[in-house]
Amino acid sequence: MAASRPFADEAAMLDRADAIWWSLDPHDWLEAFSAHPKIGAPATPRWSAQEQSGMAGAAAAVSDRLASGNRAYEARFGYIFIICATGKPAGEMLEALEQRLGNTPDRELRIAAEEQRKITRLRVAKLIDGEAALKAGDGRAALKLFADANSLLDTWNGRFDLGRAYLEVGAFTEADSEFDRCIKRRGEALGLFWDLPTYSYFPPVYYYQ
Repeated sequence: MAASRPFADEAAMLDRADAIWWSLDPHDWLEAFSAHPKIGAPATPRWSAQEQSGMAGAAAAVSDRLASGNRAYEARFGYIFIICATGKPAGEMLEALEQRLGNTPDRELRIAAEEQRKITRLRVAKLIDGEAALKAGDGRAALKLFADANSLLDTWNGRFDLGRAYLEVGAFTEADSEFDRCIKRRGEALGLFWDLPTYSYFPPVYYYQ
């Protein structure tokens, strides 16, 4: 992705990301899958409850079937069930899980990769919109967009963007906290497609602090 810059527009960037994603080997996809918690699992620092909001208020029977289905899926395919959960109620996710259990391993890997692609596009789009809001001086909109992007997957660049947005709205304590996280996570790759070490980004982190 870095070598493909500059992009003509957002659509061109997302199309390039898609092309790179589908050119990767299966073990690269599996590495990306490993960053996800199981559907229905408690929210963790790396994954917000927002992405799995369809689980809120799910009946106990549905939650139990999801837990059982997750175990069966992982036993069959060797990785966790991946689905772009945004906007999907628990029942719809359960239906998809149970249906996909019948797929062949090769077919299921492609389906899971497609779900991961959707998640990545959502996150990248929110980061782009957040940058636009920040440049327009709308710090609150940028803050929400960056937080939404980070809720899909917690990454170094997401935390850096959150820190900048907090500065824009005058939330200096929160901004300092985000920049501290960046420093503690030094060396982390910037994201799924931007395979760049974060060391070179430390001058602006220290500048903002």
